[in-house]
Amino acid sequence: MRRFPDRGGDEDESTARKRIIELLLGDESPLTAEDITLKSCLRTAADEVCERLKHVVKTLRRTYRGSHILITIPPVHGVCGHVFMGLREPGKPSGCPKCKSDRVDPPAFKMVCR
Repeated sequence: MRRFPDRGGDEDESTARKRIIELLLGDESPLTAEDITLKSCLRTAADEVCERLKHVVKTLRRTYRGSHILITIPPVHGVCGHVFMGLREPGKPSGCPKCKSDRVDPPAFKMVCR
């Protein structure tokens, strides 16, 4: 596998996942992808944090064997109050299907122990 010096390798990715997991375990309140970026000192965009959260779920299953789960608090439209339930990807929707506005609050994430 070829590694690029400016993009990092697998170790950087697993370290970022560990930081995200530690941050979510240590914080009582739900965090948005932007909060995670700022608090964990990751040099990535919020979209990339959402992409990493998919892998965090897999890491949690493997490491904690189901004792910890990641809860997604769905995005809510700021004007009409539409709640975006059942999203397949952990990210912010581009707009509201109800009123067609793009003022959508981002989803938040919280880790809980079963």
